[in-house]
Amino acid sequence: KFYEYKNYQNKIEEINKEINPENMAYFDEFNLREKILKELKYINEDNFLSLKGKAAREINTTDCVIVTEILTSDILSELTDSEIVAFLSGFATNKNIIEVEYPQITPNLNKAFIKFLELYSDIKAIEEKYNFEENKYNRRFVPEVSNAIKRWMEGASFGEICKLTDLEES
Repeated sequence: KFYEYKNYQNKIEEINKEINPENMAYFDEFNLREKILKELKYINEDNFLSLKGKAAREINTTDCVIVTEILTSDILSELTDSEIVAFLSGFATNKNIIEVEYPQITPNLNKAFIKFLELYSDIKAIEEKYNFEENKYNRRFVPEVSNAIKRWMEGASFGEICKLTDLEES
């Protein structure tokens, strides 16, 4: 009987550890994220991943939702290869912000940056609707090197590219 009692007591302790306030805070955050992902159509009503959800799962970046939204929208459709690389270079940064100022490079890239900011605003509005603020470290898009990257893709020399940006090589 004592061993049975001790076994039940150990199980109760394990359950209490799992439902501590710290873990419950994660559960609340999980529920908010689930609502947001449903509204963005990453999860269907039966709680299964949609095609967008499966795509996002395969993207290895800090903000797979934003990247998936870009890839499933028409943002990249009118861009040339060099413009696509230039646009996406905005995610290759160590700054933890979304830059709302963007360089005026080409009409196509300008349209892409505007569409991106609209898309980003839509995502932020959904998050705000649920009183959810994404961690700033999960948001990275700074297109300040886009012009240099575009020129590099078009065959510009290293010297020309260095004149286009004041960023250090990393």
